[in-house]
Amino acid sequence: MSSLKELKEASVTGHAGSSHPWEVLGVCSCALTGCFLYKSINGNSSVLKEALIIWFPMIVCQSVYLVPYGVCIMLGQFLLGAVLFGLSVKNKRESTAISSKQLRKTHEQSIQHLEYLTLYRSSILYLTFVAILQVDFPALFPRRYCKTETQGYGLMDVGAASFCISAGFVRGKRKSSNNKNSLKPFLHTLPLIVIGIVRIVLNQELEYQEHVSEYGVHWNFFFTLGVLTLLPKPKKSLLVPIITMSAYQFALSSLQWQSFIEEAPRTLEELQTESKLLLLEILPMTLANFLVANREGILGCLGYLSLEWTGAWIGQRYLWNTNMNNAKNQRHGLGQLAVVLWMIHLTLVHVMGIPVSRRSTNLAFCTWALAHNVLLLYGLQQIVEMFNGTTSNPSLRIWETANKHGLIMFLIANLLTGLVNLTVPTLEMSAPPALLIMFGYICVVGIAAVLSDMLWNLTAKTRGTATASKKKE
Repeated sequence: MSSLKELKEASVTGHAGSSHPWEVLGVCSCALTGCFLYKSINGNSSVLKEALIIWFPMIVCQSVYLVPYGVCIMLGQFLLGAVLFGLSVKNKRESTAISSKQLRKTHEQSIQHLEYLTLYRSSILYLTFVAILQVDFPALFPRRYCKTETQGYGLMDVGAASFCISAGFVRGKRKSSNNKNSLKPFLHTLPLIVIGIVRIVLNQELEYQEHVSEYGVHWNFFFTLGVLTLLPKPKKSLLVPIITMSAYQFALSSLQWQSFIEEAPRTLEELQTESKLLLLEILPMTLANFLVANREGILGCLGYLSLEWTGAWIGQRYLWNTNMNNAKNQRHGLGQLAVVLWMIHLTLVHVMGIPVSRRSTNLAFCTWALAHNVLLLYGLQQIVEMFNGTTSNPSLRIWETANKHGLIMFLIANLLTGLVNLTVPTLEMSAPPALLIMFGYICVVGIAAVLSDMLWNLTAKTRGTATASKKKE
């Protein structure tokens, strides 16, 4: 008889996802319709308001209730938002005549804080918060949304890639540092490595379920984030990620790396001689064994690095460009880029026959992740543009705190996920009570975001007061 740990591992293993990317895109679009309706409604931010308009629909859309309830909710949000927007658009501008000086000042101010980028990053976080717990309720979370075992489009597949792309968007604003001896990357990496190690130890001590084919035996996404943080950042050029991704895809397709990732055993001793890669022959025995056991996580870093580097190029070119001559082009540049990325992706899959592989983060997977995320970002950009200057343009302050404290919120969500799994029989629970648990869970995550922001502001205020006192002395 299988143990509870084995049963839970079996529930998230061996799934093929969807045969096309449009369902995943449709599910994630609930963030767009929720933000659209929220900004159409006047009033102050509140946990209850954001929970009902954005959080709860996210839970429904990532569940077996997507059809018909989730679809009806999104359609209703769009229609109601359109009506309310129509009522507010009459007072859209106090004056249609704006001087070029005023226009330039407004453009420069908007560049300093891209609201649509904040909404996008928060959307990625909350969609992930929902998925990491909801996947453990088989009666509520469709198995095709789970991480795919080899090929296909899974809703949870795009989560890690979105984090990397999102980090690249933000890095596009920063100037490259010439200080090669800086310890800052190492200091930023250290907490991620520590968290990754703690997670491995806790999983083993608590006998918590693990999906080995996700990242490997001893690897997790915190280590991947650590690698991305530690490695030197190339200039924000598209050439570097293109060369990296093309070379990696060549190795996957022509040097048997793809079959090695999908089919090889977890120890070097079990690996047949004819299946060994040249890389394994070069490495010392210990490192070769580590690579074999954690090949998805280690080799997958090449794909995730390419995604972050491409995101940095997109951020510099389309998000943080302060040149007023490009302002109008930037409004639809993301949309045009999304179309190009979708065309490249579909060509790779349907013409060149390269299947999407989350396990190897191959070229088809990376182009899908980029096309998916750029299109969502463009949609949120257009929503924010629509409401600029209207009488109805409330800020999603609670929603945005998740973006401000992303790593802390991700840790809190992971801890709550573990707590629920250790105290609730998730495998046996039916969909309705699981839905209630999910709604309570996401509200706790939202409240935790507010408390984290309050604590952060209080600490910053205290530090500021202490600094001012020292200067007076």
